[in-house]
Amino acid sequence: MASFVPANGNWQYKRIPTKANTVYTAGALYYNDGTDNLDAVTTAEELYGIIIEGKASAANTNPITVAVPTSPQCEFYGTVGTGTLTAAMIGRYVDLASSTTVDVTASTEDALEVCGFISATEGLFKINYSKGKE
Repeated sequence: MASFVPANGNWQYKRIPTKANTVYTAGALYYNDGTDNLDAVTTAEELYGIIIEGKASAANTNPITVAVPTSPQCEFYGTVGTGTLTAAMIGRYVDLASSTTVDVTASTEDALEVCGFISATEGLFKINYSKGKE
């Protein structure tokens, strides 16, 4: 299953409100569209953290649990959805392929930094805070 999981650094786990009739995917990165916290989209630059507890689309606004990095050095495991990750990519900025996967072939938004190589489809990443939420 494609997703992001906190790995290194201090992460703060907190409950945040949700938008009614909106799906929240466990393991997805999330951002704020100016009004609501939502699963990240491929053009999202200001990422806030990782959704730990998802929610199916429902009329309620029940809160969900998220992991929020407490410093720019917090790293997380991630799945590559587009391209092939190599060790030579460490230090490169890449984009999201979806809210739960990385596109290592694109660097339009530069939302994430590659921090470690695990396999061609798994890596260690962190939010690019020159683009992301500070």
